[in-house]
Amino acid sequence: MSSVYRYVVFAPQKQPTVREVDDLRSCCTASKFRYAVGVNADSGGLTFAFDTRDFEAARSTNGEFTRLLDRWAVRGAEIREQLLFVKRPDALRPIPGDFLHEPLGLRSEESLRHKQAAAAEAIGEAGLRLQRTLAQHAWVQRVAKVVPYALMGLAAVLTIVAGSFAYQRLMHSPVERRQETIERVASDAMGETLSRQSKPDATKRNDEAPK
Repeated sequence: MSSVYRYVVFAPQKQPTVREVDDLRSCCTASKFRYAVGVNADSGGLTFAFDTRDFEAARSTNGEFTRLLDRWAVRGAEIREQLLFVKRPDALRPIPGDFLHEPLGLRSEESLRHKQAAAAEAIGEAGLRLQRTLAQHAWVQRVAKVVPYALMGLAAVLTIVAGSFAYQRLMHSPVERRQETIERVASDAMGETLSRQSKPDATKRNDEAPK
């Protein structure tokens, strides 16, 4: 049983030129048939899928279509009747039309220019990364120089706060201050004691003493 479709399968990483794609579209328009773009599920290569009757009719009557298929066959494309076809329109990425017709030396020069441009771009990106790394390193060094002074300043502030807190505790302590003790004892040296807590006992002894 003949297959319903015919597949033109390109080798992996191979693509038709922009001009060839335009020629294919012109042939399809002239012969009034359509095609689908996808990939070979086994190899991933670009694949054009055609209805068998339209494909065979165009190959028999359309010389431009036949020459197009022959050019692709020279570059390794195959025509198959059976294939694991996966429809994927974005698989078609045609190459510049004149690239395959340029002399080998010109293509080598073009490839060399592309490589030189890519190398220059890579060097530029590496330089930018190095510059960012140096800037980050300089920032870390500046921070490292400031940190000891910041710590000393923090220690000074904490010392002042602790001293102020201790002073406030001493000033507002319920214990009798030294000046108050001196004044109290001086008013009655025989009856007063140095400790405020023992004052009631001294008063009691004064009351019990013989008059």
